[in-house]
Amino acid sequence: METAIKKERIQYIDALRGFTMLLVVFAHVETFSFQHIENTTFLGDLFRIFRMPLFFFVSGFLSYKPGGDWTLRQCGTLAVKKLRIQLIPTLFLGLLYTYFCLGETFVWFITLPLKAGYWFTIVLLEMFLIYYAVRLICEKVNALKDLTLVVLLVIALALYTVNTINPLIDHVSNILSFTQTARYLVFFVLGMIASNYKETFFMMLDNGKAMLSILVAFLTLLIIYNKVEHTSTILCADVAGIFGLLIIFAFFRKYAPSFDSSTKLGKSLQYIGKRTLDIYLLHYFVLPKDLTALGNFFLQTPNIAIEFATVITLSLLIVGLCLLLSNTVRLSATTARALFGVRGN
Repeated sequence: METAIKKERIQYIDALRGFTMLLVVFAHVETFSFQHIENTTFLGDLFRIFRMPLFFFVSGFLSYKPGGDWTLRQCGTLAVKKLRIQLIPTLFLGLLYTYFCLGETFVWFITLPLKAGYWFTIVLLEMFLIYYAVRLICEKVNALKDLTLVVLLVIALALYTVNTINPLIDHVSNILSFTQTARYLVFFVLGMIASNYKETFFMMLDNGKAMLSILVAFLTLLIIYNKVEHTSTILCADVAGIFGLLIIFAFFRKYAPSFDSSTKLGKSLQYIGKRTLDIYLLHYFVLPKDLTALGNFFLQTPNIAIEFATVITLSLLIVGLCLLLSNTVRLSATTARALFGVRGN
């Protein structure tokens, strides 16, 4: 079973992570370069619905470990490792970006809920810490492993409900970017549940009737999106995000051979998938700063094909440059550890 699981990941999971990273860069080109902040195109809205849910779902899917001896020492070691890899590089590069590119202060960056775009790694770190804490407590009371997932799901749903009704925007929540944690933790936990029940999850993805129902549900929610009240809009978008991420996951699973390392597409996406942290931390520095005219063109003259071709080309160029910078940084073990919390090549 373990060999089969590893084969599944080799075939398409890393490629799926790479694809999701491309979607993140794609969205940031539209948001920060095209200045599609309040007004967005259909394509931008479509990807926004399932982009971050998919990222957190895949992160949870890959992170869950059903076995192992979970001790306080082990959890502490894991937590320190995550702090070194995710928090320190984020604060360091986030401050550099904030000061030199945005002309703002460290205090501004720390108190900003979205951290000038650097919120993702902080939120993912908080999800891991919640997971470690719950897993350790359940281990101490000799609970069944499934209880960990039940407790995590209850916490995730409770945080999501509270945050949806009354967004967590107090001073402490802003520093921790906890509003985003409260919103996206549920996708992280759903990824863990899917990982724990892989056979059932994969049976659903391989079932044509089930996927047809999921596709119909996704399209239905997409149609009514933006036509309901604010609170319901968030709920509608996130439920649609679940259906959307399932469709993308099923697509990569069905066409797994196309995303294998034996193909150029698969090898490229897998490489991007293995360097998502590097790309995420670096891409803000190389995003085009002002393509407002081009953004206005797509708003005034909607054309999905031309917009997609333009933005994906820019995204690939940005990702390529980030990979070049990443490999340059990783030439030095010291620099790689300082910027990315990892050893050099």
